[in-house]
Amino acid sequence: MARLIPHALSLSRIALAYPFLLAMRGESTTAALLAALLFIVGVARDDDALQGPTVAPGDYRVQLTYDDVVQEQPLQVRWDPINEYSADRIAEQQAITARVFGMVDDIFRRIVSLQKIREQVALRRSLASDAGDEATVAAADTLLESLEAWQKSVSTPDRTNGQDVLNFAPKIDAFLIDLYQATDDAVLGITKGQRDRLDDLEPAWNAAMQAWDALVDDEVAAFSRMAGPSVIVPEWD
Repeated sequence: MARLIPHALSLSRIALAYPFLLAMRGESTTAALLAALLFIVGVARDDDALQGPTVAPGDYRVQLTYDDVVQEQPLQVRWDPINEYSADRIAEQQAITARVFGMVDDIFRRIVSLQKIREQVALRRSLASDAGDEATVAAADTLLESLEAWQKSVSTPDRTNGQDVLNFAPKIDAFLIDLYQATDDAVLGITKGQRDRLDDLEPAWNAAMQAWDALVDDEVAAFSRMAGPSVIVPEWD
């Protein structure tokens, strides 16, 4: 499963710790800020994190926070002067890209929450099994199957070889990531095909979100009433 990192200019505390330490060791603040920015936007990344959207041209401020020390520097983002950019097209590109990124984020946040729920249910099942509580064991098995089914319905398994492309059909997360990467690159304007693809994917995404709500509100809640309560549902928004 791919992972998300924040917006390119939403500089997280963890990501900034190393560059800021460079400044503490005598490097210039500007150099440290630049190192932090490059780290966040992916120049220094070698993992599979899905980067946040590219920002539009404009004036920004980059902020470094380490404990109680805060450093800020202005930053101006410009695009290639060779091309001609339309303000309306840029605004549309930013809005659609943020929308698609948010849809991917909504799925991944729920998967993280699901994994925590699954750990709690598995633990409760183990305790019930040790106590000979067959009813709770059966209820836990049913809920674990439902959680697995929801995750499989939205999440494409990690591919370990070329044959996996044939063995595992892509799910809504893969389609949305593909669209997100296309719209994020569409700095000259969103295409009709990209708009149409978003319209195609939104019903499936809406259905997945509704299925999640039903799973939490009905099945998880029913198991908690029966078994304890035993499940604390983590926040996903």
